Amino acid sequence: MNNISLKEYLDSRLESIEKSIQVANAELNRRLEGMNEFREQLKEQAGSFIARTEYAVCIEKLNTEIKILREYKASLEGKASQTSVILAIIISIIGIVLGITNIIFAFIK
Repeated sequence: MNNISLKEYLDSRLESIEKSIQVANAELNRRLEGMNEFREQLKEQAGSFIARTEYAVCIEKLNTEIKILREYKASLEGKASQTSVILAIIISIIGIVLGITNIIFAFIK
């Protein structure tokens, strides 16, 4: 049999435990580095997001500009309709004048 002293046995066990602790410590440090990198990425990502108050201001400004554009469009459509009405009146007046002219020429002949 292999007889070793208690001191040698305890020393070998302590060495084994110390190596295990070192390996576990190295693994823990590696994991913590990965977590720190992930945390840093999240921090950078959060820094690139727009703040809620800035978002609200931008949306309000866009809504105001959209309202102005809608009103302008409605105004242009109204002008187009008014132009159509004026053109129809002018054509009607020309038709009436031509009709009256034809009636007058018919009586003259």
